[in-house]
Amino acid sequence: MSRSAARACRTPRALALGLGIVAALGSGALGCDDAEPPSFPAIPEPEQALRPESVRGVIPEQAHVVDYWIDARLDERAHEIHGTLRMAWRNRTARSVDRLPLHLYMNAFRAEDSAWMADARGSHRGQNLARDRWGFVDVSRVSLLAHNPAQPRIVLEQTPSQPGVPLRFGEDAEPSTMTVTLPEPVGAGESVVLELEFTTRLPQVFARTGYYGDFHMAGQWFPKIGVLEEQAGWQAHTFGLFSEFYADFGDYEVFLDVPSDYVVGATGVRVGEEAPSEGRKRLHYRAQMVHDFAWVADPNFIEHWGEYEGIRIRQLIQPKFVDDADTHLEAQKLALASMEARFGSYPWSTITIVHAPEGAGGAGGMEYPTLYTTSNIADSPLPAWVLRERITGVFTTVHEFGHQYFQGLFASNEHAQPWLDEGMNTTANQLVYWDAYGDDPWVVELLGHPLTTKDLIALSMLFGADRDPIDQPADRFDPVVESYGAVTYQKTAAVMLTLRELCGRAPWDRAMARYAALARFAHPNGALLERVLVEEIGDERGRLAMVGDGGPGTVWLDVQDYLDQGLRGAALPDFRLLAVGNRRALGDAGWHRVAEGEPLPPEPPQAVIATQRALAGLFGYAPPIGPSGLTRSETPGDWNTKVAALDDDRVEGFVVVGRRTSFRMPVEVLVEFGDGERLTLVWDGQADHHRFDFPGRRVTKAIVDPRMQVLLEARKLDNAAWAKDAADPPAEPLSGWLGDMDEAAALAVLGGLGI
Repeated sequence: MSRSAARACRTPRALALGLGIVAALGSGALGCDDAEPPSFPAIPEPEQALRPESVRGVIPEQAHVVDYWIDARLDERAHEIHGTLRMAWRNRTARSVDRLPLHLYMNAFRAEDSAWMADARGSHRGQNLARDRWGFVDVSRVSLLAHNPAQPRIVLEQTPSQPGVPLRFGEDAEPSTMTVTLPEPVGAGESVVLELEFTTRLPQVFARTGYYGDFHMAGQWFPKIGVLEEQAGWQAHTFGLFSEFYADFGDYEVFLDVPSDYVVGATGVRVGEEAPSEGRKRLHYRAQMVHDFAWVADPNFIEHWGEYEGIRIRQLIQPKFVDDADTHLEAQKLALASMEARFGSYPWSTITIVHAPEGAGGAGGMEYPTLYTTSNIADSPLPAWVLRERITGVFTTVHEFGHQYFQGLFASNEHAQPWLDEGMNTTANQLVYWDAYGDDPWVVELLGHPLTTKDLIALSMLFGADRDPIDQPADRFDPVVESYGAVTYQKTAAVMLTLRELCGRAPWDRAMARYAALARFAHPNGALLERVLVEEIGDERGRLAMVGDGGPGTVWLDVQDYLDQGLRGAALPDFRLLAVGNRRALGDAGWHRVAEGEPLPPEPPQAVIATQRALAGLFGYAPPIGPSGLTRSETPGDWNTKVAALDDDRVEGFVVVGRRTSFRMPVEVLVEFGDGERLTLVWDGQADHHRFDFPGRRVTKAIVDPRMQVLLEARKLDNAAWAKDAADPPAEPLSGWLGDMDEAAALAVLGGLGI
């Protein structure tokens, strides 16, 4: 089937632009079952799971903690995976432990009262759990095969020479974790090898993992050990709605027994295939220095191939959407170019992009090492001159690949600090668009009027971003409050991109490069990122001079204070213009004491003084004379003239800017004068409000944050104002200061949403 034929088999569907968030409603298809699926030339499997050391860099041995050998068989009718798992775990800490906690993530879908289901109430990202289509993982045996083996690496795939010692194990009170009790402690530097038997039943997919018809997505499908930290001890959190994953790095040897007609994608590279029985095949995969292993199988997949600087890109896509494969491939390449330049080389030799079938949308938009699931590009019934967009499908591809760094390569604790993955990834995703399409490019264009990346980030601040702080564990977010997405993803991006705009892009990018170098294979925390940002952007006191040279009048940005407010406070910045106008400039009319050392004015003759007093008394006003040491200047003739009619040099312009919330930070204020000149000032944002005065100059209008540096601020309609006495203000004030129709249209959209 040609690309044009594939497109012809697509039924247009609506593209929803609601509240500034573009939502793809998916795409349908006409009956094309009789069409021959296209085929694409395959790119050979890479020989190694990792790219050469000269490209990826040196991987520290300390990062290698746990290895897995798994032999699993898919029962495609019962939607079950029956597996044997051997695990070699090394104690890289100075602690001694006598128990091993393991995650049983699939038990989140076992019953309505699991922690995950209690939060989700059977729904996730608009998908619902099908009635009685539960999933679970059941461990039937745990044995100890070795303790402190002599060799530094265990060849796990070899059949053990003797049966292991049975171990006591049991699910915890919340069944998403279990505990294995060891007969003796594992000391610092020691290792243990365990063997487990388990059965995983997949739920009908609605949240990341499961089955739908022949489609099977196996994510978080096997028992997986927690992370032992030097200071905090075991980290093996209860699996909740917002708490994603945290695991150590190691090597995987995985054997998958599946029906022979299934197309399989998996973490790592395939190193072998055999046919154990008629109608089945057994695939051997190897992954190195990853912290998880996921796989997908579907007989309907079409394979689409690409390559980027030695990295093989394989897409598993449904026939109805094969026409979009090139668009996803281009997005993947743009993401690689941007993120390798900013965060260092991608270390693995392959990427697999999975397109879930219709009905299995819940599996879309999820990341696993070297494999991720994307979403479909929405068809619009409108012609391109009416509506263009580059979000649906494309942004999912960019976003899920970005996790290969923040979740896959850095592997921060997603439960303790979800923003360090989701939020920093969202930040990087925006920069992929900037690197590819220019600064702040459009992402939606309606009738030729764009909404840009900054517009959409600012819009997202309206939807609960001020209900919670960013830096808190995932289980602190209440799903009823509905703040997690806006806070963790978009607010983090707004904090980081605002900082980048304020400090200059080079210092921020330099900080990111340094952070990435420290974070690779290292489980970084937020404190490391903050420290690097403060050191790279600020001076020895962590401050950046926004205006001035450090002396009096300097406006400082305290980087740590900004991060404290942005990450650990709920408030958002909200500036406004309280007053813009002009008044009579101060003159010297009236009585003033003669300055010390100045000559006194000559005293009038007594006859003159007497005459002045007599006239003053006759007409009822004070005499124009005063005591010795005071001198009087005459009142100007334009004293009672209206300000609008005064000459500019007789006017004092003023602008009063204020903030509505507790968030304190510097902000630019653009002032335009009657002679057409523009002046950009910086307010430090510390007080509740501040007045700028301009003696001898007439102000016509002012704009707070004219360059939209403060992405954190959503409500911007009070950021611009004309002087009340402007001679010819526009009938619609916004149209004047915006400057052109594109920006006016964008602001009209924002205004219509109640900003």
